[in-house]
Amino acid sequence: MPAKRSHRPAPNRRRTAPVRASSVVTPLEKFTSLHDEVEAWLAETAPDLGADELQSIHRDMAITVRMAHEAAGLTHLGAWTIEHVQALVAAASHVEGRLIEDAGDAGGVDPAVADLTERVVAALGPLTVFLVSTDRWTGTQEDLDDVHSLLDHLSPAAVQARALAEVLDRPDDPAAQAAEAAALTELPLAKHLVSLLRWVEPGREETGDLEPRPQDLPEAAAAIGVTVDPAQPPQTLADVPRLWAAWVALDAADLLRHEDGRVTTALGSDALASDAPIPAEQLRDAVGAVISELLQDAADDEIDDTAFDEDQLDDDDLAPPSATAVAVLPLLGAAACGGEVSAEVLAAADELADTGALIAELSDLGVLREGTSPGSVVVTPGLEKVLAGPVLDLLEEIAFDEVDDDEEWDDEV
Repeated sequence: MPAKRSHRPAPNRRRTAPVRASSVVTPLEKFTSLHDEVEAWLAETAPDLGADELQSIHRDMAITVRMAHEAAGLTHLGAWTIEHVQALVAAASHVEGRLIEDAGDAGGVDPAVADLTERVVAALGPLTVFLVSTDRWTGTQEDLDDVHSLLDHLSPAAVQARALAEVLDRPDDPAAQAAEAAALTELPLAKHLVSLLRWVEPGREETGDLEPRPQDLPEAAAAIGVTVDPAQPPQTLADVPRLWAAWVALDAADLLRHEDGRVTTALGSDALASDAPIPAEQLRDAVGAVISELLQDAADDEIDDTAFDEDQLDDDDLAPPSATAVAVLPLLGAAACGGEVSAEVLAAADELADTGALIAELSDLGVLREGTSPGSVVVTPGLEKVLAGPVLDLLEEIAFDEVDDDEEWDDEV
């Protein structure tokens, strides 16, 4: 209740400063007044999120509303248009850029504001759904559809997907082809694939699952630089992830032939005796397939089968993506686009979802190498497309299912 005035101003007294009418409430004031309701709505809508995550979303929603009012001209909390969102994103990007520029080499940008634009875009999803589901959206349905379409376009997954697609669409000029061929020739992973083919030649017995026999797996693993524990010998290819990935990749590149219980190579002993036995296109396909298998294995590895009941899923539902996949895709996507992933970012991702093993594996195989700063990683020059393809495939497979259309929030509308 507003405080009572001690006296009324004289009718003809001239005020020295404008006074906002008490009936005018800013979008932030309105949102702040709904604090408890927003908090309860978030907890009910996203019960699987922890208290810290929910508080972070709530805080980002408030920041978004404030910036929309101050920099994008939003006058009513529930009356958003596509122009408001465009102006808001531009303002957030400007602020973020200034913060990064001002920080310079003086210790870096505060993580709380370093990803301001991404956080604002992400907060608009739950914010608009809250407004609609609580009957506080006062814009038109067309405005709402336009806002959601723009948010889909601006989502982190969509932005990264477009960046990866641009890498894959780069012209294959002679210089780029030569750089890729040189990188593949020196790649430890490529050498492992050749070594495994030489192990197969002139033929090996295999199981009905088209795999090497269990007693041959230690030798096959040694061919690609993996030493198995004699006390726990592998029984199938799946027990040695790198060997599994290499075997599947060679199959996918049509470099293995299976017939009458034996596996042979499609190259022959003469070709395998040369310095570069695998044709360039097949080598590129095989290396890409290994990366794909390792990424998929990491994506599947941490899905806790007890966390959901497959019998309760609808035909169109998917198992939830693992934390590893969600955490590692942005890192590898940034590397594939030519960026350097800092040691701090790598450490944060590993703490979140144990991504360190996959980064170490890709580094050991030569796909990644150390960047200019200690502990950072970059893609090996020439392999940008080779890494971008598998990352984009996995991003399209699982990340869009998680973020596209803000599905977690849309279910409430």
